[in-house]
Amino acid sequence: LDDATLSNILVDGITDDDYGYNTGIDINLKDGSYENITIEDSVVSNITKGTPSDDAASTAVAIKARDDGGYGGKYAATLDDVTIDNLSVTDSFNGLRIGEFDTDYSGSGEPTAPTNVSVINSQFRNNSGYHIKDVANATDLNTVRANNNNKFDQIVTSNLGLYSSI
Repeated sequence: LDDATLSNILVDGITDDDYGYNTGIDINLKDGSYENITIEDSVVSNITKGTPSDDAASTAVAIKARDDGGYGGKYAATLDDVTIDNLSVTDSFNGLRIGEFDTDYSGSGEPTAPTNVSVINSQFRNNSGYHIKDVANATDLNTVRANNNNKFDQIVTSNLGLYSSI
């Protein structure tokens, strides 16, 4: 999935209360190096929580590179240069998550996180949990928040803390 553009996606209604990981769009890469992925001109709405043990598991859009073979294992993946452009995420439990919800990216030997993620011209409204959670520290949320073309109706969060609503 290199140099891929995913355009004009409409996801409306992932509502299974029995499944733990309700997700509208899930970039879930394994076993390789990936780059230059764009999600543009798309709408994701009405993604409910499901029954995960971690509230961050269910999300409208997830961007992650996985390492399911143990840290540095044979299925490790990297993901660089992701652009989210003109994405609307509304009426969902959580909005956009960058990185795997239950992964610690803080030390050497840890799994690789997505890098260089840009969020532009996008809106996040009426999501009951977070709008953006950057588990992997893959983007500068101050830049995302300050971009006047991104619209939020509540708090933007990351693993570094809370940012005020815009």
